[in-house]
Amino acid sequence: MAFSEHKITNTDELNQLLNQGVFYRQKIGLIVLDGNIETHPQKSFWQNELNTYYYACGCDESAGGFFIGVILGSLWIASSWFQGEIPGLITVASGVLLAIVCGLVGKVVGKLKANKKLKQTVRFIQNAWD
Repeated sequence: MAFSEHKITNTDELNQLLNQGVFYRQKIGLIVLDGNIETHPQKSFWQNELNTYYYACGCDESAGGFFIGVILGSLWIASSWFQGEIPGLITVASGVLLAIVCGLVGKVVGKLKANKKLKQTVRFIQNAWD
């Protein structure tokens, strides 16, 4: 199955990539640079960067945040155990909730980080396009 291409022929169309939402972006197909930048030696690198950051999901940061949350939640549960108490349902539930919240925070951080890199890439391409 071939992906549809979204051709970008000028800098105004590059700016339209940034007008999409950060947490949900419309699937527009494979982003391809076209026009007078067609012969630039870094065209394929820039296309890869645009597609990577435009469609980034923040999964790596989410997994890292979840892992940190699991460690902190486990320490929270273990601290009550070491105090001589049997961890109750509230303690265990708060440890699990901490892992989920840390995973969601990681997701948000990943999406914001990818959006920042997308903006940097667009600015860099615009400077080279002129």
